[in-house]
Amino acid sequence: MQNAPGPFLGYSIQYPRALYHLLRSGPGDSVCVEVLGDVTTIKSDSRVITEEDKSSTVGNPLTDKSTDLWKTFFNWIKAVNDGELDIEKTRFLLYTNQTGRPAIVNKFSSAQNRQEAQEAISYAKKQLNDITGQHSIWPYYDYVVNQNDPILLDVIERFELCIGNGAGYDEIRKELVLCKN
Repeated sequence: MQNAPGPFLGYSIQYPRALYHLLRSGPGDSVCVEVLGDVTTIKSDSRVITEEDKSSTVGNPLTDKSTDLWKTFFNWIKAVNDGELDIEKTRFLLYTNQTGRPAIVNKFSSAQNRQEAQEAISYAKKQLNDITGQHSIWPYYDYVVNQNDPILLDVIERFELCIGNGAGYDEIRKELVLCKN
């Protein structure tokens, strides 16, 4: 029998994250699991918060050359291109249960305007200038950075990295305390 704690954590973290979003939602909002992302909140005014959850039992799942990182941005940009997400009404969250050294994802998250987003993309290109078609992230990176730069700028302006710990229950406890008060 094979032990699969990592993949199980990856799926099981979605439910506490959905509960967290439910606790923060308002009247008329809907929270979904595995609809427009791992966890998605559809606000009563049609705004969307789409969240992807990345977890690891041993280290940072969002390193610069992480397939999880680049596939997440690939999926978001593809959803925008396919008309599934309206870029003007969408916030993009990436939740992880592990922290690591500051990296590309942190640069993306700290960008607060178009100029900072462009600087973050330039930083990513510089950090990954040795990536070729042979690397596992290439199809995602190429689509995101080389083929869809204008949409990537829009996504980064609406992007936030959320770092929790464990299975995400600490955030729920904090929200429950806020609800009590």
